[in-house]
Order: sequence, then structure tokens, then C-alpha cells
Amino acid sequence: MIYARIHEKLQQHLSPLVAHQIKAVVGLILLFKLNSRDFTNFALWPDSVLLGYPIDIYPPDYVLTTGVFPFFDLVSFHFVHWFLPVPSATVFFYLQSTAIILSLLLVLAPIAFTRVLAVPLFILITYLWGFVYRGGQDIDAMFLITGALLIMAALPLSTKNYLATLRTSVLIWFFLYYFFSGVNKVVDLNYLDWFKFELTEINKVFVTRSAAEGFVYVPGIPTPEYLNRLLDFFGALISYIVHLLAPLMLISRSPNKMFLYWLFYSLFHFMTLYVGILFTANFFAWLMLVPFPGMIAGPRQTQGELKIVYDGECPFCSDFIKVANLRGRFESLSLHNARVRDELVTQLIADGYKLNSGMVVIMDGEILYGDEAARFIVINGSGGFRYHLYKLILQNRHLARMSYPVLVFLRKLYFRIVKKPELDDA
Repeated sequence: MIYARIHEKLQQHLSPLVAHQIKAVVGLILLFKLNSRDFTNFALWPDSVLLGYPIDIYPPDYVLTTGVFPFFDLVSFHFVHWFLPVPSATVFFYLQSTAIILSLLLVLAPIAFTRVLAVPLFILITYLWGFVYRGGQDIDAMFLITGALLIMAALPLSTKNYLATLRTSVLIWFFLYYFFSGVNKVVDLNYLDWFKFELTEINKVFVTRSAAEGFVYVPGIPTPEYLNRLLDFFGALISYIVHLLAPLMLISRSPNKMFLYWLFYSLFHFMTLYVGILFTANFFAWLMLVPFPGMIAGPRQTQGELKIVYDGECPFCSDFIKVANLRGRFESLSLHNARVRDELVTQLIADGYKLNSGMVVIMDGEILYGDEAARFIVINGSGGFRYHLYKLILQNRHLARMSYPVLVFLRKLYFRIVKKPELDDA
């Protein structure tokens, strides 16, 4: 059943905004993380501490299979230190700065550059945070982010139905994280211990230490005492069970359900604040998957004949038509280069349309010219970042009437700069 639903979602038509959404969330969280740490401090640590392993930190009865030699060195790219010394403070600075630049580019760059940026960024992030993990910090807080980054690095743009594969792969990664977090509790804890997580008592200890000893601020649980008892008894149980139900994310993931999953798991991450753990990154990581209007279901195809006449040698006009993705909406679409005097172009010129000053859209015999034609395209199109830039200035009728002549002027100015003749519509 799960395989069938995954296969179904892989065939789904998605807007390019889905990829921009994932890129932006990952990149912005990494920018926050990178700018809130100073990795040059690691150069001051003695090698005996810096090159220790996470397994050295946890108690002997804790099951830890990934924080051991040589597996940890291989997955964190720290195997280079089998041959090379730990970086100096200067090298750490340049590595961190490069990661910041790549994170910013990941947010801003077109989808075509996703993999090119994600590969070196994944290597840098994994390498830098390897030192953080050696200190037993941030392991859970980075799992979702680095996993999504790994998917972007591994997934070629040529993959069939790239957008659906990208989003589904990220969703599977979320499922693995939460489900095996629940499995971990089944393996590590006696079932009776599920009812013995004294959240309120632990919270009181942290609040006291925060006030008396200057520890990081931890808020007190603001619920009545009788609710605190219920929270102690059932809170962990409910959390563990819902983690084990994470496969539902793969089976049932309508927009409303995804908001519901985000609400619950965000509440779980928020509750950890009361025991001195802050999962801010995981809270915002859900923004990769929360669907916004128009991003999931592709536009329905419209019957009828659509014709567009525009300057085929104008790079801006061609880009505008391309990013609007009208072929996904209209069953019958024909594009006409106004520089080629076919029957339609000849007739339009004879009818007095100045094609050098405006494009033409003909929908079932109705002719739209200039700003009205451009407005029709942005209203009926669907696309990514560039399309939404066009839509921003052309969707509103009054704004389109003001901005379209400016765009025409800039187009003509471009032709003069590159010394290319304008369209002859005489």
C-alpha cells in the first residue's frame, strides 16, 4: 500500500515552486546555523578531544552504531585526517565562509544549479558539523536538513518527474527520521518506562538551574498541577506512538494532513524546550513539505485553441512565454513568431496591430493585445520563481497598464544596444 501511494505521488504534476521551497528552507536554515557558530574555535581544541567519537560520550548501555570508528570518519569526510592534520583557525574560517556563500546561492539560484551547489555544500556541512557531532551536539537537530541536502545533491535534474521525486524523497526522509525515533524508544526503553517520563519534574530542575546557576533560560510549564500529572503519565506515550505512526505521512498526505503532521511534530519539538532542548531547525524544516496553494495540483487543462504572437527573437519575450508553462494548461497551443510573416501575422498587421509594441493572444477567436495579452498569460500560466516575478507586475490590470509600456521600452532599448533591428510591423 505504501509503495503504491509513493508510486502515485511520483507521477504527480507539481509546480517548480516545490523545488524552490525546499531549496529556500534548507539554505536559510543553514545560513542561520552557520552564522550562529564560530568553527574557528575547533582549532583551539586538543586533538585528543577534537578527534574523539560520539560513542565515547554516551553511557555503555546506549546503542550507538554510527558514532564509531571508522564509520563516523567515512560519513563525515573526516577520513582525510587519517593523513592530514586538523585545519587551522584560518582554514576553518574559509570553510565556514564558503558554506555560507553556497547556502545563499542555493536559496537564490535557478533549479538547474541545485545539484551543482548541493554537492559541495553537503560535503562542507557534513565535514564541519562532524566536529560538532564529536562533542555530542546537534545530531538530531541537523538530520532533516542534511538529509534534504543529500537528496538534492544525489538527484539529477534529468530524473523523470524531477519535482515529484524530489518532494517525495524528502518526505520519505522525514518519515525515516520520525519513525525510527519511535523505534528507538521501543528498543531502548521498557514499555512501563513510557509512562514514567516525569516531564514536569525535569522541567522544574532546569528552571531552577537556569535561575540559580545561570544556565540557558528554560520556561516553566504553564499548565495546572493536575494536567501536569497527566502530561507526565501520557505525554511520552502519545509522542512515541505518533512517531511510530509516521508511515501515515506516506499513505495519507493531503494538504490538510500535512499541516496536521506539522502541527503535531512541531508541538513535540516545542515541548522539548521544557527540558532544555531546542529543535528550532526541525520546526522550520517542515516548511519544506507544507504545501501552499497552487504548488501541488497542476492546473487543469483547458479545452479551446490558444494562439500567441510575439517577437521570437526577443529573449525576454521568449523567456516570458517559456516560464509561463502554458502547454500544461491548454490542450491546443500554437506559438507564432511575429518576425515570420505567416497567414496569422500578416492578418494581424493588416488589421492594424503594432506587433513591435505588443504581443497578441487569441483565445477561441477573441483577440487580446499588449498588456491584456500579457495579463492573460500570467493569470493562466504556472511556473517557478521567474514566472511569479512576471505575475507580480502583470496580474493586476492597473499595474499591468503602467508596467507593460515600460517593459516594451526596455525591450526596444535592448535591441538598440545589441544593434539588432526591431520588429517590422509595417
